[in-house]
Amino acid sequence: MVQTERMVKIRIVCRGPSDENSAEFEDRRGREDGLFNKNHPIGICGNLSSSPTGQECLSAQKTIRGKWDGNSTREMQIGKITLFLDITAKKGGIQVKTRTEQVMLDLIMTFAKKDHRIRGVLMNGSRVNPNIKKDIFQDYDIVYLVTDVEPFKDENFILSHFGEVMLMEKPEDKIFPPPIGDGRYTYLIQFMDGNRIDMHFIPINKVDELIQDSLTRVLLDKDHNIPDIPPPSEQSYLIKKPTEKLYNDCCNSFIWGLGAHIPKTIWRQELPLLMRLIDIVLREPLIQMLEWYVGIKTDYKYSIGKGGRYLKKFLEPEIWNDFEKTYTDANYDHIWSSLFLFHDLFKKTAEHVGQVYGFQFPEEECKRALSFLKHVKELPQDTKSIF
Repeated sequence: MVQTERMVKIRIVCRGPSDENSAEFEDRRGREDGLFNKNHPIGICGNLSSSPTGQECLSAQKTIRGKWDGNSTREMQIGKITLFLDITAKKGGIQVKTRTEQVMLDLIMTFAKKDHRIRGVLMNGSRVNPNIKKDIFQDYDIVYLVTDVEPFKDENFILSHFGEVMLMEKPEDKIFPPPIGDGRYTYLIQFMDGNRIDMHFIPINKVDELIQDSLTRVLLDKDHNIPDIPPPSEQSYLIKKPTEKLYNDCCNSFIWGLGAHIPKTIWRQELPLLMRLIDIVLREPLIQMLEWYVGIKTDYKYSIGKGGRYLKKFLEPEIWNDFEKTYTDANYDHIWSSLFLFHDLFKKTAEHVGQVYGFQFPEEECKRALSFLKHVKELPQDTKSIF
């Protein structure tokens, strides 16, 4: 049922003008029925405080078909609906205007406030991290705390509120990769205007577990039942000091990879497996060792981020330059060179960490692994024996 006196803010996507003052309105996907879909609510970029459907859409469609009068914005009254048209045209193509942070937060909050099944909203991730410089690609990591997850699996209901979608992933509906399977339902949505929301619907009874993440801010608590939490910080993600067991295991993983996995795979020239192994058995232990190195430098007051994304910020230029050179292309000569760089950088870093904490670096094992790697490098492709 269409309510009276409501405002629907829509951005109309139009073709670049064929002359100075006119352009036809069209749907970005070029559907025959134009901007308004006959069967579903409107899901266009912009603020949708409500979405007209059915006959109202068809009426609106007929009204806006015609020539653009050259104005970038205007209002249009269609029956009991007021359309605010925010029109952006670019000669020869389409120009999209990215919604601001405030607009996105208003959408997120309006959706929650209007639905009695949503009892709270959390935001986490980089947007609440006080140590992260804001940039244009930051996601909105949103958790809706709900009484029942099932109704929110209706894709059309969700998408009609948030805007035009470019790409979407629903991890809990997939078998590759396997879903988390903890009762949540997730939409990972990349919108046409460049914004992205990672939207999780999680039962309200899991709130105590969720707020253990130190990068969490409570945006809405309808029932005042969410426990008080400190301001968002990186506390949950700070580098932790190594134990001797962790240190030894890290060294063993790297040395075993360098001396056992890598030599036979590069000699066989099994490129897909080789590149995967380099990341798993060499790069992961190296990043872990570099993380401890950074922890020592900074008194364990910082995080290097997911996958070591902030390593460059903390490493000396010469160390970072060596680390960069471990990333190579598919040329086998370049890969061989990178393997020896891996060895040198890991050994140097591990010896420093070991010295600080009194841990013994496995020098002899490392020498044997390096010696075997060098030996395999010189083996002809038609050899019948390793030695």
